Amino acid sequence: MMEPSYNPEVASAKSRATTALVCGIISLFFLGLVLGVIALVKGLSARNTLKAANEPSGAATAGVIIGTVGLVAWAVLFVILMIYM
Repeated sequence: MMEPSYNPEVASAKSRATTALVCGIISLFFLGLVLGVIALVKGLSARNTLKAANEPSGAATAGVIIGTVGLVAWAVLFVILMIYM
């Protein structure tokens, strides 16, 4: 039987993907402008590493998408508040 080998680069990328997903979800409710950017950077980095290693990258992709939604939503809210204040 062949045992899967441990790759620290992939393990680090999976951790970054989880971080991106968590930051993306939190960015929908709090600190969207900051956490959305963190989710984008971590998610894109993790997704590229995981794709290069031929590993699933669903959490990283979800973090990128949700982080983008949070970032855009908070940016629009910020602009609207600046216009009407």
